Amino acid sequence: MKALSMLVVAAIALLTVATSDAQGPSAGAQPADAWEITCVDCPKWIDNLTDRSLRLDSNDLPHIAYGGDHLYYAFFDGAAWIYETVDHSDEVGWSASLGLGSDGQPHISYYDSHMERLLYATREGETWRIETVDTQFAAGRTAFISLALDQDNQPHVAYENDLGLTYATRQAATGTWQAETVDTSAGACISLALDPTGLPHIGYGDSILYHAVRSPTGWLTETVDPYAGGACSLAIDSAGQPHISYSRYYIESGLAYAHADAGGWHAELLTDTRPSHTSLALDSSDSPHISFALETNLANLQYAHRDQGDWQIETIEQNDVGRWSYESSVAVDSDGLAHIVYHALVSYRVLDRRLVYARSSGTDWQIDTVDNAAAAGIAVSLAFDSSAYPHLSYLGGGLKHAYLTTSGWHVDTLDALGGEASSLMLDGTDQAHVAYSAYYPCDFGFEPVELKVGNSTASGWQAKIVDRPPGLGQQIPLAILPDGRPAVAYIGGGLAYAYQDNAGWHIDRVDRYCSYACHPSLVVGSDGVPRIAYARNGLAYATRSASGWHSEIVTDQIDTRDSIVLAIDDSNIAHIAYFYAGALMHAYQNSDGWHTETVDATGSMGLGLSLALDASGTPHIAYYDTTNRDLRYAYWSSEGWVTEVIDSDGDVGQYASIALDDDDRVCIGYYDATLADLKLACQERTS
Repeated sequence: MKALSMLVVAAIALLTVATSDAQGPSAGAQPADAWEITCVDCPKWIDNLTDRSLRLDSNDLPHIAYGGDHLYYAFFDGAAWIYETVDHSDEVGWSASLGLGSDGQPHISYYDSHMERLLYATREGETWRIETVDTQFAAGRTAFISLALDQDNQPHVAYENDLGLTYATRQAATGTWQAETVDTSAGACISLALDPTGLPHIGYGDSILYHAVRSPTGWLTETVDPYAGGACSLAIDSAGQPHISYSRYYIESGLAYAHADAGGWHAELLTDTRPSHTSLALDSSDSPHISFALETNLANLQYAHRDQGDWQIETIEQNDVGRWSYESSVAVDSDGLAHIVYHALVSYRVLDRRLVYARSSGTDWQIDTVDNAAAAGIAVSLAFDSSAYPHLSYLGGGLKHAYLTTSGWHVDTLDALGGEASSLMLDGTDQAHVAYSAYYPCDFGFEPVELKVGNSTASGWQAKIVDRPPGLGQQIPLAILPDGRPAVAYIGGGLAYAYQDNAGWHIDRVDRYCSYACHPSLVVGSDGVPRIAYARNGLAYATRSASGWHSEIVTDQIDTRDSIVLAIDDSNIAHIAYFYAGALMHAYQNSDGWHTETVDATGSMGLGLSLALDASGTPHIAYYDTTNRDLRYAYWSSEGWVTEVIDSDGDVGQYASIALDDDDRVCIGYYDATLADLKLACQERTS
């Protein structure tokens, strides 16, 4: 018997499945003893660069620490970039802060958000040694971390834990860490540097910017600016005096720069728009160099430096992909030239990112992409071919198609831009069809989207534009007509239904009062009749006949902010999964009409829903628990609805898409938002 051979109802594109019971749900298969989870597409994820993510070695070559899903380290050896994964653990690498010892060896402090602890890594020869610095962190904390090395190459780390602003040093003799509380509060920025005598200085704060220095009698703290807004970066000059770049607001807003001397602190405002992130470095003449990103409608990375007493400001890069800001780290080489590393978004919806290195020549900038990252697994849609191999369409670095063969997983990019929705089906010849939203360039604001439907052919992927509506919803379900041609439902000037024949594409306007929140779900039955479930004045169900579309209201109790999914059995009787008042609901037909029931009301459910019927007509539902951020699964049994948690490791389960094989084994494709990966969970059988 085939291991996997049943067409499925996906999270956005619901497929027809077989059943012989038109009288409501029947008792289904018992749950498997365990689930096997596979990462199908696991690209790197980059987040939370710090002002100390970049360092230059004695040859002025760049070294970078970064991460998000894992901790990475990259350096340029003079000819090429060399990459290392320092820590393969999940959910590590946030707020990576890098130092290079006098021997050239890297030292990195970083946050483990899974275990809620501060870690420190250093390379010894060809291997990395990883130590735990502190474990006093609350769940869900965003850590601010800054590392500096002393003349003996021993690490010093400033960070915020449950006790407030904390300073820790590693004892060379014992290899243990000693920590002390500097302040009971820290704020949205922490930046550490050591002066020429080895004393630690910390710039920190949020609405107030502080400077702390450790004296023989304890920590001395002073206010730098009572109107600061975070985003600070600290450097110490050759005389041991502190310099800080930061965001200022309230009375005057903008990028601010302050330095101290014997007369106290002196501050100046460089821009009239405040930055979301800054990084400061001093050259050999103690002149400041600042990389920063301004909070404007046009995302940007800028660089400021003082030349003969005057500030020079230039734009390194600007990006019209949303309002997302750059995070950056600046360093200055022995010639006084700036080097900047930053990460920038590539696409607005999917949060694809690139890690970029920019080097000043004095007159212009040489800019290179160091690494790429993507969020793989947005808008997952799952189906199986006739040989029982899974296929998934999804967004991540564009529109992608992943499929399994005897040689393993393969990933093809179908559209480099992609959009915000996708839906996959296979026809009777195993030809893959995908409906999706695609961006096309324009000269204003948000990139507009067009509805496309593509299919795989012997000569490659071919896609056609179906419509360019004023807006597309996040559900654009695809179905295959009896003649093997595609049909799709979507929001475009109301609820629309498009189908293809020999003459091309034709569009029906099903319900002109539908908006973005209608969440249509389309299925074409064995009788060739298209059916759409959607939200308007409640849960609506529409069928198409020779005279047009006819709709009825199933129930007036529905949440219009969440998905709706439709499946029909072999007798063309409908099942619909949806949400109401935070609960997962199921509606079904029988000879008495429509019936509704609660499936799961244990938490706030939503943001991901998929329904499939097994061979006996029993409904199986995969869905996302927004309260606990878990992937859940529900099925009907003789005892009623049974629910399980399939994956609870991080924030998992959005965009769930479900399938069953000939033995009614369940598989679910879904998005791991913590690691930004596409995953597939399948039941394991013990017999």
